[in-house]
Amino acid sequence: MKIKANRFREIVMSAQEEPDLQHFLVAYGLPLWILEEITDNEQAAVEMIIQIHSVANMTPQELIRAAGLNQSTFSRRFGIPLRTVQEWCGGRRHMPEYLKYMAAELLGLLGNIEIQ
Repeated sequence: MKIKANRFREIVMSAQEEPDLQHFLVAYGLPLWILEEITDNEQAAVEMIIQIHSVANMTPQELIRAAGLNQSTFSRRFGIPLRTVQEWCGGRRHMPEYLKYMAAELLGLLGNIEIQ
């Protein structure tokens, strides 16, 4: 499924405001624009929202684990100094949001969602 970057960001911002998935789904619902712009399949639309919510609320360590990697492998794969990855995972530095979503997309954590 292809989603425009601004629409993706809209879901991400809402997901970050409500980290509890059940509360998020109730509050966010299923916007009509998703069914009109992305897919007319309601189940696929809900799954997309859940995947985005999941990644939006992952810590760097959770993202790395969800991809089945360790910090060293993640570091090598993306050309990021290991010390930087360790500091993200230890909470001493903040992983840039754009990098988090880029990594999630490249590692397949967003399923078949393609951000345009």
